[in-house]
Amino acid sequence: MLGKLFGVDTWNGQNLIRIDIDNPTSLNPRLPTHNNSGANANFVPGGKTSGGISEVVVDVIPPEKVWVTPVKPISEGRK
Repeated sequence: MLGKLFGVDTWNGQNLIRIDIDNPTSLNPRLPTHNNSGANANFVPGGKTSGGISEVVVDVIPPEKVWVTPVKPISEGRK
């Protein structure tokens, strides 16, 4: 289901991560195009994935501006 929302055919339930970026507006956010690396056959112009999720691209993110957090599946979540 998540793969479909994100427009990724080959996603097979692998672990998810959350990426937070310090001050992302300083990194030239813009709508993606079919020319961006990572664009696939499911690309739809207009800032939404083929599954309807909002998306933007930014310039290269310096490592010190990124925080990565593993996301637990709901089955492992709060008990």
